[in-house]
Formats: sequence, C-alpha cells, structure tokens
Amino acid sequence: MNRVPVSHETARTLNRRRLLGGLMVGAGLTLAGCTSATATPSPAPAQPTTAAKAPAAQPTAATKPTAAAKPTTAPAAAAKTAAPTAKPGPATNVKIGVIRGIAENLFLQVGANAGVFETYGIKPEFVEVPDSGTVTKAVIAREIQVGEITAGPLLAAISKDAPLLLVGASKAKLNIAMYVRPGITKLEDLYGKSIGTAAPGSFFHSLILSLFEAKGLDVSKVDIVNIGPSPAIFQAVANGKVDAGGATVEFLPNAMRDKNPEVLFYFNEVFPQYVRQGIGMHTALVREERDLALRVLKAWAASTRYGLDHKSEWVEQGARLYSRPAEDLAWYFDWEYQNRVPDPDLEFNQEMVDYMQRDNIKSGSQERVLPFDRVATLELQKQVVADLGKYQWRS
Repeated sequence: MNRVPVSHETARTLNRRRLLGGLMVGAGLTLAGCTSATATPSPAPAQPTTAAKAPAAQPTAATKPTAAAKPTTAPAAAAKTAAPTAKPGPATNVKIGVIRGIAENLFLQVGANAGVFETYGIKPEFVEVPDSGTVTKAVIAREIQVGEITAGPLLAAISKDAPLLLVGASKAKLNIAMYVRPGITKLEDLYGKSIGTAAPGSFFHSLILSLFEAKGLDVSKVDIVNIGPSPAIFQAVANGKVDAGGATVEFLPNAMRDKNPEVLFYFNEVFPQYVRQGIGMHTALVREERDLALRVLKAWAASTRYGLDHKSEWVEQGARLYSRPAEDLAWYFDWEYQNRVPDPDLEFNQEMVDYMQRDNIKSGSQERVLPFDRVATLELQKQVVADLGKYQWRS
C-alpha cells in the first residue's frame, strides 16, 4: 500500500506503516456513563474446536467458558460479492485514517486488496495511527479525507465547532470483553488494583470511566495504567502486568486455551445502545465534493461486503499479517459475523446519534444535544444502500 505525503506538522503526530486494514479502536474525548447491565447480550457464536464457548457472563461474576459444540449445520449460503472490475481511467487518491494492529481491520483490508476501491475510482492510501483522536485531528486539518472515529468523541468534537460530519456507522456494536486475573469476580474486587487502558481520552480509557460511572463505583479507587491498544491490554492482563482491562473478543480463544485471563463480562451487556465506530468526513468534502464522498462511502461498504463474503481470504490474510493461528481467526470471523458487528450497509439513525450525545453531556464533553443535521447526514448512506442494495446476511 502507498504511504501518504503529509505536512511536517502532521508527520509528528501520524505514525504510518503498511496497511493492516480497517478501523477499530480509539477516541479523542471522554465518553459518558451509560445504562443498565441487565440488557440481553448478543448471541454467542460457535467457538473454535480448540476452545470452549464463553457464556454471556453477568458483570457480578467472573466466568470461565464452558464447553459447547459447534453447530452441526452450516449457515445457508448467500450470494458472494464478486471480485470487482476497476473503472477505466485514473483513480482519485483518497487518504483514509486507520488504526493499526487489530484483526477486525481485515473486513476493510481484504476488499481493498481485491481491488474493490478501484471499482469506484478510488485509490486508497491508508494512514496508520495509534488512536482515533489522531484520526479526528487529521480529518479536521484535511490531511486525510475520511477516517473511522469513535462516535461519542466525534460528536463532541462537532459540538465544539469541528468541521466534521458523521456519514456512516461501520461497526456500531461493542466487541469488547472485560478480561481479569483469576480470582476477580466483581468490579469491586478491582479496588486497590490496576486496570489497563490506552491513553487518557482514548476509547478504552473513556470506556472504563463510563463503566464505573454506570455502576455507581468510585474509579479513583483503582489504578488506571496507560498500556496501549487492545492487543497490548490483553497481553498485560494475561502476563500479570495489570489486574484487568478491556480488549476485543478476538483474544478469547487464547484466554480459553490458557485459562487465563478470565472474562468478567462483555461491554455490550452494559452499554447495549452504544455506537462504537462511525465514519467521519470533513464538511467541505461532503458539501463541495459530494460525488467523491459518495464513491468513498460506496467503496467502504462494498469492501466490507467483500470481506464478509470471503472468509477464507480473511483468515488467510489475517494469519499472515498477524501471525495468529488460523483457527483463532476463523472463530473471530464467525463471532463478528454472527453478531453482525461490521455493518455492510453503514446504517445509523437519529436515535443512535442522540443517545451518544446525551452520553457526552453526562460526561461533560458536550453541553447540549445538537440538531441531527448539525452533526450527521444520512443522505450518503441512504444512497449507498439504494445503489448497492441491502446486504443479505446468511442465516
């Protein structure tokens, strides 16, 4: 993949390496405390043959996954997204902010590697950064045209007059587990202990603050340690560097094999209405270059569809890029697919946006709920679905 020419100032803040794919982690501002932990969680997927299934644990008890068999029948087949044919003529270079090192990125990468973006006249140049706060700054500065940004901080930035718009939801659902050292059975057990997060203001840091506020617990009684992104947090818990931390469920097969760390609960149980990742664009791109903005969003949706429809490519490329066991990646693909975490239609609505704005108000990162058309537009996303059709999930 191409490297992106950026200004000297931005070069000090953006860390670019070769593409690892789409987006996941990050935030730039504090999220808010949310609601009850009693909501029904998403259904658990089939587990790899080398590990047992993790039950939907309640936040009050740490649980070890118990054995469960794989489904005996395969899902009904759906029509696959065909390999694309590139448009004639030169493609438009588009810089896309991505977060490095997360297997979930493959849903964007596999399609990009197959040439999906070129089908829409887009030559993607992926800029790798450590968190979505950096992505937000780069989009504002117009160093990149589009990025995946945690929805709460994106909306909070807009409330402070950042020239941004939410144009799609790429992965709204939380796919985060609370990993803990053996012997920890409830959040109160973490008083006097350490919790690994990323940098202050980041997605993982804000999520922990929101968790303690939602549970009515005193976060000052725990030691919050800046570890880094999701893979580093999981390893820090597993190695005993910290006592707990939120990280993506992709590491659950490792935890089940080693019986360490344990899963205390899943964050989608605590925050069922949370909007995790949105696609942010500069307002000038949306309003002055609508055709380009639409082509980028269509390419994004089509690339996600390609990734969802080509599991074997997803697993093969992931094993090569991340040096992970193929069976672990196959399990993670199934979990993401069955829980419908990547959204191939990029759908969101005003209710979701208002919920995140109210969350921001609780945390103090936003003063009031802004009108929907001030912070977001559905026009492009609706046109994407009109042109591509609704994605057909396998049952």
